[in-house]
Amino acid sequence: MKPKGYFIIFLAIIALILMFQNIQTVQVDFFFWDWDMPLIVLIAFCVVLGFLGGYFISVLKKSTKE
Repeated sequence: MKPKGYFIIFLAIIALILMFQNIQTVQVDFFFWDWDMPLIVLIAFCVVLGFLGGYFISVLKKSTKE
């Protein structure tokens, strides 16, 4: 396995540890809306959003090089 794969696995494990240590409910305010949600869901959403953002940026970089 390449070092990049080990690094991704390491980050996934760190994210899982962070998520499962934060299971309390928090209030989320977004513009005019506010709601309560478990912090584990909010962290998971942010991790997935960050992963997708990085993926799309790498795809855009590859397409501009060709």
